[in-house]
Amino acid sequence: MRGCISETIPERFDGLIYNTAILVDHTGLIGYQRKIQLPDYEKRLYAAGDAINALQYRDSTIGMMVCFDCWFAPVSARLKLQGAEISCHSTCFGGDVTPRILPIRALENQCFIISCNRIGAERFDGLLEAYRGESQIVDTDGNRLYIAGNTEVWIFVELDLAAVNKPKFGSLITGDFMSEHQKYAIELRTVASNPVVK
Repeated sequence: MRGCISETIPERFDGLIYNTAILVDHTGLIGYQRKIQLPDYEKRLYAAGDAINALQYRDSTIGMMVCFDCWFAPVSARLKLQGAEISCHSTCFGGDVTPRILPIRALENQCFIISCNRIGAERFDGLLEAYRGESQIVDTDGNRLYIAGNTEVWIFVELDLAAVNKPKFGSLITGDFMSEHQKYAIELRTVASNPVVK
């Protein structure tokens, strides 16, 4: 059975450049997600995305986050409200915070997270920046099903989507996890001007 792949690319659209995650399979583009949360150094080039949309792929609903997006709970919560069962996270980090955030996002949203981080090093503003790898697959209870090292690797893990919205702790807290999420209305507002690419 063929599957899909999520990857991040620079996207030029309507005079702006976005840091965009794309979801593709053997037939082509399924959908995309423009990065919303931009660190200051990215704001020099990239425009921020202004939409959060989960995508339907076969019998599953997939959300996408790009790097820093995962630091902001409303992004993953909005995907959850749209029914995301899996969130693909394309990223480029060197510090130790992002790997610790991902299990929390998986647990609080009762979805799987597949995070792919780069490896190696490059010069940025004259400084050598290293990337730690540690790509990971996290289950709906925040357990790491797999965590990579700092080398390139392909890994296949079977995900049981029946586990979504059925936390192991559910009998102690709630039998209807989704109804708790539906108490919130999460909106995305554009608040900053975007750079224009010439």
